[in-house]
Amino acid sequence: MESKLGNRIINLRKAKNMTQEALAKELGVSAPAVSKWETNSSLPDVTLLCPLARALDTDLNTLFCFEEALSETEIRDVGAKLLNMAYAGKGYEAEEDLGTLLRKYPSDILLKTSAISIYSILLTTTVDATDDDKRRWSEQKKELAQWIYDRKDPAYHKAAVSMLTSIALEEGDLDRAESLLQEVEKSFSDYVDFTMLRVSLQLKRGEKEQAMQTLLRQQTLSAGQLLNAMTGMLRADMEPDRERILTLCEQMQAIEKIFHIENPSYGFIYAESYIRASEYEKALDYLEKSVLNAAPDLKPLILRSLTLDELFEPIRNDSRFINLVEMLKSNG
Repeated sequence: MESKLGNRIINLRKAKNMTQEALAKELGVSAPAVSKWETNSSLPDVTLLCPLARALDTDLNTLFCFEEALSETEIRDVGAKLLNMAYAGKGYEAEEDLGTLLRKYPSDILLKTSAISIYSILLTTTVDATDDDKRRWSEQKKELAQWIYDRKDPAYHKAAVSMLTSIALEEGDLDRAESLLQEVEKSFSDYVDFTMLRVSLQLKRGEKEQAMQTLLRQQTLSAGQLLNAMTGMLRADMEPDRERILTLCEQMQAIEKIFHIENPSYGFIYAESYIRASEYEKALDYLEKSVLNAAPDLKPLILRSLTLDELFEPIRNDSRFINLVEMLKSNG
């Protein structure tokens, strides 16, 4: 038990970004004393256990509960059972069983995450639920999400922020929603859930134009991400067959047109891809366009690639290709 207690103190302290010195100061002990607890050289005095738990934002159950987590399989099975109970009209029995599990495993973050979903289902499926029931389940969701948020576990933090922001919007606490979004948008700017929450907040404030701009930015970002993924699928080492090459090029060009995306590098990607698909005329079309629109400082690199890369061997004797090479040489 001692070895696990030391590790427990370390993990909880680091989760709060607290130094040994800061913890020692809060408890009125020396930093070496804290170090001895964490290395299991000694145990905290019994009178310090409650202050220690409070300083680490936990409770005695969590501090001393070393087998507090269910396995993923167990949580999946329990979750399925409780959801089936809720859908079968046994919402109050499901609530009681869930409460028992949460008390038995007070620091199981995956269980708490699953519990939020179960309370959400109880709110929507329990037809005879009273207003007090609904308030209780909503409050449970909020408390669980806040607990997960406070732990700042990277695997669960985004989901907790999304839930707390949604709750703040439902409660009309727009300042709280704004604060949460500002905190996480810096780290997860491409996370689409936060974009939709931002739009919800803007609409609640009557900021329709700002909401539209937010959605347009997300649209452009998503289109760019899609194009990047498709570009990866066209890589030579992915060995796409001719049909896939032609389909991907056609789809990428359609996306560029729809979303008014202009990226000169795609022209070279199309040219190289069409060569591998033996569509030489299309390859030359895009190659000509790309060379003409290329920045001056890139043209020497393009010339080097055209003259040395074996990929261009099938079109090397074409008059259009020869003209491009000569033009690049004269510009150099």
